[in-house]
Parts: sequence; C-alpha cells; structure tokens
Amino acid sequence: MKKIFLSVTALLAALIALLAWVFIPNHERLGPQTNIVTLSEEFTVQAYRVLSTDPDANSKFAYFIVAGEHPVDEKAPFLVTSDQFAKVTVTGGQTIHISLRGRVHQFHNDVWADKGNGQLARWFISLEANYTR
Repeated sequence: MKKIFLSVTALLAALIALLAWVFIPNHERLGPQTNIVTLSEEFTVQAYRVLSTDPDANSKFAYFIVAGEHPVDEKAPFLVTSDQFAKVTVTGGQTIHISLRGRVHQFHNDVWADKGNGQLARWFISLEANYTR
C-alpha cells in the first residue's frame, strides 16, 4: 500500500510539474541600464536590458524617454530591439533620429513623455533599422 501511495504521489508531482511548465507564462522585467543619451536639459533616452524567464528568448533592450530621474518601471518603452547600442541623434526641437543594426520587436514613433510636473512633452521619432539575418 505504501509503494502504491508513493507511486501515485510521484506521478501526481510529475503531472503538476509538466502542467506548470506548459501553462505558466513567461515573464519579462527590466534589468540593468545599458545606455543613456541626453536629449535636452530635462530629457534623456535610457536603455535597459529586458530579462525574460523564457530560456529561448534572445536578448532584448527597451528604450524609454525619461525626464530627470523618474523611474521607468511603470512606463512603456517606445522601442524594444535586439541592438544594445542604437545611435540616438537629436534632429530638431523635439525630434529624434535612431539608427540601429538589430531586430525591432516594438516601435512607437509618437511619444508623450511626462515632465514630472503634470505636463507632457511630445517627441517625434524616426527610425532607421539595418537588420541582417
């Protein structure tokens, strides 16, 4: 009876582990900061490594427009790419040109950035992506 109980318990544990592996979604979170570029006196572009629980996920980097020292945890990135060293150039008052050599996973070219005092600043972004597989 004891052997049957141990066998059923082991089988149940294996089944639970298999179901957890299949149905628990992968999670992504921000890792260390990898790059920072000054846009103006109050705004910067900050890049962070995206850490994933998916073992097959390639490295990704998320880019944010940030005013001052505000945290980026609750903000959505305007660019997610595989290029760690995207070249950011200010081309006008509130326009940016980004040149990169990686895969683009997500991109928004019209960004509203919070100044921190309740006001918003609108940034227009152009992107030049040279990705070769």
